[in-house]
Amino acid sequence: IEMGIGLELGLVMICMIILALGRYSVLEDVTRILVILFTAGTVVAAAVAIGSIDTGGASLSANLTFDTPTILFLIAVAGWMPTGTAGAVGLSLWVKAKAIRLQRPVTTQEATFDFHVGYITAIFTAVCFVLLGTLVMYINDVAVEGRGAAFADQLINLFTSTIGSWIYPLIALSAITVMFSTLLTLVDLLPRSSTAALMEIFPKPEETRIRTSSNLYLIFIGVELLLVL
Repeated sequence: IEMGIGLELGLVMICMIILALGRYSVLEDVTRILVILFTAGTVVAAAVAIGSIDTGGASLSANLTFDTPTILFLIAVAGWMPTGTAGAVGLSLWVKAKAIRLQRPVTTQEATFDFHVGYITAIFTAVCFVLLGTLVMYINDVAVEGRGAAFADQLINLFTSTIGSWIYPLIALSAITVMFSTLLTLVDLLPRSSTAALMEIFPKPEETRIRTSSNLYLIFIGVELLLVL
């Protein structure tokens, strides 16, 4: 997966257009489809890797030492698993947006269910990615590429060379859907959180709050687009 600056800008602009036209309803529907696709692809890829790759008796704990730097690193990683605490901000804003879409308050049961589904799915896919990294990269002593696009290309090439070329569409689908769904949510979250912050600083009457928030959201989408260009 080679990505030039033109393609990267194109993807960001596609996300902005999608969000400007459909707002939260499109974000929810598109993200749900992408999550289903990359979860299914990741689980199948992990299962295939477990059954196909010969570890050669390699010990996964041979070089593991519990010194101070390692322990601090594990604590830091644990704090980000399955996602950072900043995710709670986005979740609360999306719950409010969902209530506007439904034209009624979101019940505690609905909000809790959505949270549990997202949290458990994040944990499960994180474990699958750790297994994939261990079986494909750690066993082969491969250094991880620093750039996102280069890493995706590296991961796909490792899978095709280790398991077979038939795995390419599956891994490519997982990689693309993961990156695009992440990009889509981030492009939405920046203007949404900025709008929410301004509405708290400069409160409006309830009858004009939703309309003002909607207008500010579009303005911030436009600002994002100008910054990208």
